[in-house]
Amino acid sequence: MICLSMYASFFPLHLKHSDPNFIGTGKYYVDFSRGYCIKDLDEVNCPSNQVCQRNTAYNTKFYPDIISCCASLSSYISKPYCEASGSYTNYWFSYGGGNICKRDCNPNDNDVDGSVCANGADGTTKLYESANDCCEDTTFGLGTNYCRATSVGEVCTD
Repeated sequence: MICLSMYASFFPLHLKHSDPNFIGTGKYYVDFSRGYCIKDLDEVNCPSNQVCQRNTAYNTKFYPDIISCCASLSSYISKPYCEASGSYTNYWFSYGGGNICKRDCNPNDNDVDGSVCANGADGTTKLYESANDCCEDTTFGLGTNYCRATSVGEVCTD
């Protein structure tokens, strides 16, 4: 019975996951259809700042935290996007084909720091920690100062 012993560790977990009273493991797994990690927990017990969904698949790999789960994704998925579980990252991205960068944050939170929030980043969007980094990497033709001025309301100096 080598075959049975080889897969024995999957059976208890699968049986536990198929139990309708089981609330979940509390660990994270990759949801490839969404492009980010989700906490394996039912919605009733889900913290308000996280995305949760029970996983009933017997062959799912679980991670102890969202950071290690997101680190397991391919390099084409943005880690800040993954770690935010598809919510706002507060990172910057090129908007409208270049020459302006916007912060990936709730549009209702505009002008927190003079920046304009936009909801437009996804798992494949290149994200930057600052407007300056975004402007230096993505501007075309009009220049970095124009980008900074329109992105965060700075005054152009040249």
